[in-house]
Amino acid sequence: MSIATGNILRVIDVGAEICGHTFVDGLIYVLRGTERPNEEWRIARLDPQQDAPEVEDIAVVPFASRSLTFDGKHFWSNYRAKDMIVSFALPT
Repeated sequence: MSIATGNILRVIDVGAEICGHTFVDGLIYVLRGTERPNEEWRIARLDPQQDAPEVEDIAVVPFASRSLTFDGKHFWSNYRAKDMIVSFALPT
């Protein structure tokens, strides 16, 4: 497969709908869950360098979240229903 032709190089199944993702220190953090019926979202972490990455949930997001990014210190997401951008740290 070739990037020049836009072919898929790899697929990683995270086991749920994806609403955002970001890279931090070589790991991928994924906002995953379901939009319907109850807006249930979690942040999971995985190591894309592994042949079969283990997807580990590390936090529950208590709001209808959309998107995920990291600024070097905090994560950020969009609380769509409240028209807010939310900054937070993950549990250690």
